[in-house]
Amino acid sequence: MSDVFISYARADSRIAQRISHALQEYGFTVFLDSSTLVAGEDVQHQITKAISSSSAVIAILSVNSKRSNWVEDELQSALEAEKVIIPVLLDDEGKDNWVWPLISDRIAFRLTDDSSADELVRQLSTLLDSGRAKQPRLVDLMRDKYEVGQVGAIGRNALNKIWQKDAVNLDVSKLAEELMLLRSAMQGEARTAEDFAELGAVASAEIEAKKGNGPTALAALSKTGKWSLAVAEKIGVKVAAAALISAIGIEA
Repeated sequence: MSDVFISYARADSRIAQRISHALQEYGFTVFLDSSTLVAGEDVQHQITKAISSSSAVIAILSVNSKRSNWVEDELQSALEAEKVIIPVLLDDEGKDNWVWPLISDRIAFRLTDDSSADELVRQLSTLLDSGRAKQPRLVDLMRDKYEVGQVGAIGRNALNKIWQKDAVNLDVSKLAEELMLLRSAMQGEARTAEDFAELGAVASAEIEAKKGNGPTALAALSKTGKWSLAVAEKIGVKVAAAALISAIGIEA
């Protein structure tokens, strides 16, 4: 078991190793794949197990990480396991992915050069020691309020009623499968910050649907818009499209 799992793109390995070494000097155990993976064993299994057994995940986000499927898979596993995730931003392009909208409300750190790495690690050490890192805030998705620019944001009670009314058509396991397909399709088309925000909402809904949380999945989908629905209809994921229509209040 490790205290910290570090998720990073291979191109950012130098800074990942520096953070790892510094954290170890502070007494933390760290899982860094380049030094911890066991040869001959299934890599994906080792990584999933390491995330599950870690107390926190440090996500190094950069222009490199947004091109890394490994980073996205690791962070999705961390979100599904409801781990504390601490983002470390190396540049602004680290926000241009579907993961950022899901973790942007955590305590985040920005690292612009190697000279600031030592101070960063001191702050990370304090945060990890005190246990003050923010947990996922799904309650924010469930508040009874209207969002500016939303086609039809819906509160918790309304979403529960919608799920109960449409449950026969919105099979949660099928919804999870189709949201995964939708996320993949949207990921290939996302260009703007608004696109990535919708993509993050779909990913959040996918995670909740996998847990069997239908109303909470709808709550996440209420933060999407017409683009998500257009992609869903284009690729033919009918259950996901129906959920989107219910969540954002568009007439079928």
